[in-house]
Amino acid sequence: MKYYKPNNSTILYLNSSFNCVKSSSITVSIDNGGSGYISTPTLTLTSPVNEVGYGATVSANLTDGVITSLNITNGSNYNTVPTLTITGGGNVGVITGYSGLGGGSSYTLPPILSVSNGGGSGFEGYSVLTGTTISSTFTINNGGTGYSDYDVITFLGGGGGTGAEAIVSGIGSNGAITAITLMNVGSNYTLPPIVSISSISGNGADITVRLNPTTVASIVITNGGKNYSSTPTITFTAVSGTGGSGANCTATINLGKEAVLTPSFYKVSDFSWNIPDIVLNDLGKLSLINLVSTNFTASTPYSVRVKNLLYDSRDTYFSDYNYPILGIVQGTNVCSGQGSVSKADYSISLPSQIINKLSIGIDDSITTINSGLLSTINFVLVLLLEEYDPVLTEIGNPYNESARNQGFIHPRLV
Repeated sequence: MKYYKPNNSTILYLNSSFNCVKSSSITVSIDNGGSGYISTPTLTLTSPVNEVGYGATVSANLTDGVITSLNITNGSNYNTVPTLTITGGGNVGVITGYSGLGGGSSYTLPPILSVSNGGGSGFEGYSVLTGTTISSTFTINNGGTGYSDYDVITFLGGGGGTGAEAIVSGIGSNGAITAITLMNVGSNYTLPPIVSISSISGNGADITVRLNPTTVASIVITNGGKNYSSTPTITFTAVSGTGGSGANCTATINLGKEAVLTPSFYKVSDFSWNIPDIVLNDLGKLSLINLVSTNFTASTPYSVRVKNLLYDSRDTYFSDYNYPILGIVQGTNVCSGQGSVSKADYSISLPSQIINKLSIGIDDSITTINSGLLSTINFVLVLLLEEYDPVLTEIGNPYNESARNQGFIHPRLV
């Protein structure tokens, strides 16, 4: 057995927010690959204003209309998770039109459109009547005051209709309108027009106009909704107090469901510190002797991993994915004095090298790397970096050192 004699040691205090590069990158998970895509949709990551993170991109791969995998560039330095939007791909699950319209009959106002079944949501639209004329039956909600016989009534709007004319033909007390005579029914009205009365002193009248019964000519889709996986039913419902029935049509739709993709922080936080050169001539040992932190999840053990250093291969017993574990911490405010960091169990042996940069990765599992950690933690690490020289005279242990307590046993020679 060969003993190694301690030569010198360096204590490093590393602050997560000082002289370090924090690599908070972005990843995207497929919660649901969707269905019905006929072309590859565009995926866009949008960060809030003033976000300093950059470089994250994502694109989709399709198999039989389903997003089955993603191409991700993680980017770096993110402080907030961007918003992901999905566009294109063939209007998956969107009602894009209609066919087989039956106009029904006797509608005096455009019937209300609604959609049921199909599994989707969000449809919005309205119906348009076949052009018709104004009904001679008016509803006088308020006759107003100060009007005179033969005051001229004109009609504004009406969905493109023109030509209707009427006059005031009956006056009650205080000049209230009691009767209206329609002089011209006009043409091509698809909505009831608004009444305008030319009068010297009249005001306050409120009159409702009706259309002569007609059919539904078309519908206008303002929002095709999403996620309709079977053909929905479009229903025409007459406005309460008006007539009309029988209108129907069939939705035109690309059946399918929009994928659900969730962006999140890449679930290992990486920190790097530039330090003055530390030269290991033969053998070194790196230990985590203290750690104070905030914002760790109290119920989860977090592993602290060493990256970008040469280390002895025997240390992979306490590592996975080739990153040796330097310590494990747990709790929202922890330090080694509370037993949360073990120096002896997680010391890492280092071969000869020049160390001028230290990189630490922190995640919340010692078995699955890149799992569960956001980028909000803050901490101070206290590391002990020791250099050892080999003891050439082994017989009798001339320095009277114990391999367990004072010396160090090279793992390759055990």
